[in-house]
Amino acid sequence: MTARVPAGRSIHARQVVCRGQNLVIAAAERVLPRQARRCPCCGWSGLYFRSFAVVEYVRRDVICPGCGSFERHRALASFYRMFFMRIGRRPTRLIHFAPEPCLAATLASVCDRYETSAYGETTPADYRLDLTSISLADQSCDAVVLNHVLDCMPDDRVAVGEIFRILRPEGVALAVVTFESGTTTRELPVASNGRFRVYGSEDVDVRFAPFRVEVAEAAAGLSPETRRLHGIPPTVPVVVMHKPAAGRPAA
Repeated sequence: MTARVPAGRSIHARQVVCRGQNLVIAAAERVLPRQARRCPCCGWSGLYFRSFAVVEYVRRDVICPGCGSFERHRALASFYRMFFMRIGRRPTRLIHFAPEPCLAATLASVCDRYETSAYGETTPADYRLDLTSISLADQSCDAVVLNHVLDCMPDDRVAVGEIFRILRPEGVALAVVTFESGTTTRELPVASNGRFRVYGSEDVDVRFAPFRVEVAEAAAGLSPETRRLHGIPPTVPVVVMHKPAAGRPAA
């Protein structure tokens, strides 16, 4: 949900509006302990998620006060659990690139060894790996997770090749990217909001070769009531990249 703020207001003014809204919500939760929202990432529950200011407007009921998760993170928390249960393979080693702390507990629960990499950042992490030249051995991990990373890289094809190299046969990479259905990938003439491209459904096989690719919806299978409770939007596309079994080419 968004709320327009009168034109001419600065981002600082929007932040003030957010703080006011969030103080009111927190006060109401102390006297009205009804659980209208619950976060699947950290277990927090309350009346509403908190407001968040962007340049153009204030977004209401979006951010979890417990772990800082946004709508897509809460959708992914449910998706990761269901995905690894569905494929019937528990990763021995999973690496989370550009790690979101709110997803750490979920991802750690679906694998035997959870590791993180935050290249060029001050975020605490196990590694500072360059995705265009990953200093890990061939076929050394079973799963890779990265959200809004490939669309924010000028050399995404090199990165995809490196991810393919470090994954074991039948390994998988799960990536959230800026995505449009019914189009081909288009490069942005000027990097917008850190993005270099918008991926399209018509050429995902080419863009993410040599993987076998499917595009999954993170919220698929969740009831409308669950989506409302968790604050999950109906559409959060996830590019799922499967590495073929040894000796078997990509379909």
